[in-house]
Amino acid sequence: MPSINRVYQLRIETLSPLCVLSGSRLYEQVDFYADRETTYVFNSDAVLDLVLQRWLERQPSREQQLARLAEREERLQRRKQKNIEDIKRFEASPPKDPRKAQEMEQRLIAEANKIKEELARLKAERASLETAATTIVVPPELLQNSGIGDLLKTGLLTVDDLRTVPGLLRYSYAGRPEVKSGQSEILACVKDPVDRLYLPGSTLKGALRTVLAWALAPERAAQVLAQFADAEDKRNAAAAIERNIFYGRKQGDSRRVSHDLLRDVMRTVHLSDTQPVR
Repeated sequence: MPSINRVYQLRIETLSPLCVLSGSRLYEQVDFYADRETTYVFNSDAVLDLVLQRWLERQPSREQQLARLAEREERLQRRKQKNIEDIKRFEASPPKDPRKAQEMEQRLIAEANKIKEELARLKAERASLETAATTIVVPPELLQNSGIGDLLKTGLLTVDDLRTVPGLLRYSYAGRPEVKSGQSEILACVKDPVDRLYLPGSTLKGALRTVLAWALAPERAAQVLAQFADAEDKRNAAAAIERNIFYGRKQGDSRRVSHDLLRDVMRTVHLSDTQPVR
């Protein structure tokens, strides 16, 4: 049995700029960065990976950190030993003036407590360093800065990186978005996974349906509208006109038609997406 399906290859040329919105929004500092001349839409995951890598490269090695801790501990031990000797000399020969004696005693006790606190802090840092290999560290630059503008200020990221490092930039264009409510945003168009524009088949079919409705409605609308002249809800008139234009007639056993949409003649037209464009 020969197939009754027909496949047509169509070349479509738009007569005006066309934007098919995807429903998503891109927000400044989160999804894109704009300077005076250009808007850069970037890959957030790739940007954060680069920032983290550079932050790690700036950090001293484990051996360097342990050496610094050892130097600090040595200085603290010298301060502790000096404080102990000062306390012994004070106890052996305190000042005769009770007021001076009290002030000196308070200074010696405060110094001893301060040294004790710093030694405890150093011990905690050493323990943290020993477990750092199994702990996920989030750089302070990422915790304290939520926008890409803040990251640019840290030097961990530059505008040249967005232009030159592969994978950071999704796309860019001249100019910057309009600011309407305090923060600029971009209403994103429909794109494929690699940010190439295309026209969805469902959108094209909707446009074709609209064209047919406008062409056929003058012949059929008047009679249908007359039925709803006094109706409160005029939307019912539009639905009735659409059924009159696109819905086929029930034939044979009507029980096999479970829904009116199954009678829509446009359901036999299947339009694929267009090829993507750069």
